[in-house]
Amino acid sequence: MSWSENYIPVPETGCWLWLGKWDVSGYGKLGGNVGSIQASREFYKLHRGPIAPGMFVCHKCDTPACVNPEHLFLGDQAANLQDMKLKGRGRKAAGVQNSNARLGEAQVLEILGDRRSARLVAMDYGICMQSVYAIRHGLTWNSLTKIACSWKASSREKPTCAT
Repeated sequence: MSWSENYIPVPETGCWLWLGKWDVSGYGKLGGNVGSIQASREFYKLHRGPIAPGMFVCHKCDTPACVNPEHLFLGDQAANLQDMKLKGRGRKAAGVQNSNARLGEAQVLEILGDRRSARLVAMDYGICMQSVYAIRHGLTWNSLTKIACSWKASSREKPTCAT
């Protein structure tokens, strides 16, 4: 079976689900781990023609594994982000709702009021110094830092990671 036949049609949705490898986001891929390409891009090119540089292959059906060319359309980064927003995808949870959060709201408020060095604060809370900087600069936990920030950080401090 050639790669262009490596899908199964789903009559209920019209999707053609890719049967080969998938990446961690569920998109079909061709090739190995290094240098692999999205199957949906190849199906688009095979059935619809070339893809201009900077263009994304987007899914009308919102099914990453779908390679049905009727479900695929081209869009630039702005169109891709707008499509994602309209479909309610990509919104990251904030604060304690974020599954990666290591701190609670009370701890963040304590950090905002703590005038010790970022190194000492980070050690006490088990986080990196950049996370302390990010909190103090309002780059993370900004819903709290907007209303409770009494700490003025130096403009030289540039956060490089988040909580």
